[in-house]
Amino acid sequence: MMLSNEDPRLQVLINRMKQCCPMILDELQQNKRKIGHWAWWVYPTTKEGMCEPPPKTAVTVTTAPLLLKHAPEEWRQVLEMVLQLAEECNRGIRGVLPGIDHDRVRYFAAFWKDVQDCDGLDASWMRSLALQYEAAFVHRPGKGQDMINRSREQNGTEHSKANDINNNDKDWER
Repeated sequence: MMLSNEDPRLQVLINRMKQCCPMILDELQQNKRKIGHWAWWVYPTTKEGMCEPPPKTAVTVTTAPLLLKHAPEEWRQVLEMVLQLAEECNRGIRGVLPGIDHDRVRYFAAFWKDVQDCDGLDASWMRSLALQYEAAFVHRPGKGQDMINRSREQNGTEHSKANDINNNDKDWER
């Protein structure tokens, strides 16, 4: 399938998704977290990946609806599986995706939460997922925070809510 007259990066992205998403699903099922190098193709943004192998990929406001229309079903399954694993993980999304990918995923969520329906295409599922990803970086699972608090108490480390606020993601990035 060739998308004529569109940004050539879109066709490359769709091809990479078709090739990689089934393997990504296997990776996530086996390891319960991201191990490989694939964030560029699962979390496409308007910015090409700095370390992405050429030819590089990106989406635009114009090509986003086309991606939703032509992307493999496995892409949506990967997006949903990462969120499911984050719910099950003590560290939430930070336990599933490495810190190096967090900015890309935040930009992904910011871009896709505003994608519009187009030519009969219902993009509400993507907007919903984007909002869930956005919330995943704000939400700290209670169980994980309880573990940190217990560890601090056992080690005699001072703890205060001010430290949590000031250190925002530091505990989660270690």
